[in-house]
Amino acid sequence: MLDNVSVEFDLSDSKSQHLKVQILYKPNKLTQEFCLPLWTPGSYKVRDHAQFIYNFKAQQDGINLILERVGTSKWTCNLKNNSPIELNYFVETREAGVRNSYMDNEYAAFTLSNLVMLIIEKRYSPHTLRLLLPRYWKAHLTLNNVDKVYTALNYDQIVDTPVIAGKFSTKS
Repeated sequence: MLDNVSVEFDLSDSKSQHLKVQILYKPNKLTQEFCLPLWTPGSYKVRDHAQFIYNFKAQQDGINLILERVGTSKWTCNLKNNSPIELNYFVETREAGVRNSYMDNEYAAFTLSNLVMLIIEKRYSPHTLRLLLPRYWKAHLTLNNVDKVYTALNYDQIVDTPVIAGKFSTKS
C-alpha cells in the first residue's frame, strides 16, 4: 500500500491564491525528513520556497506528529510505527514566473519545486499527482495521465514538470 508518493493539489478556492497540498505515503524509517528544494529546474539560484508554506502538519493514524524545523526549508519528525503518513499544508501562489507559482480564479501556473515537499527516503520512488480543479477548468502537463492521475518516475521528474490549468477554450 502506498509504495508511491501520492500528491494532491486542491485548486477549488483558486481566487484566494492559496493552494492546498496533501501528500500521502508509507514510510520505511521511523525518522522522517521533508524539505523543499533550494533550486528551481532551469534557474539555479538559491531560493527560499518555504517562505510561502503555512499550516504545515503531518499526521499518522489520525494523530498529529511533532514537526521540528531543522533548516530554512527542512523539517523532521519521529514516528512510532510505519503506518502511512499524511502531510498537509497551504502554499501562497501569488507570484507569476518560471521560478514561482501563481493561481487566481482564471488560471494557475505552477512550478512544482516550490509546491511539492521532498520526502528524503522517497526521492527515487514513483510519485502521482491529482488535481482537484474548479468547474470547467482543464489542466495541461507533460506527465502520463490515466483517469486524471498523473504519474512521475520519481521526485526529480515531478518537480521538473510545469502545470498550467484554467478555463481553456479550443479553436478548430
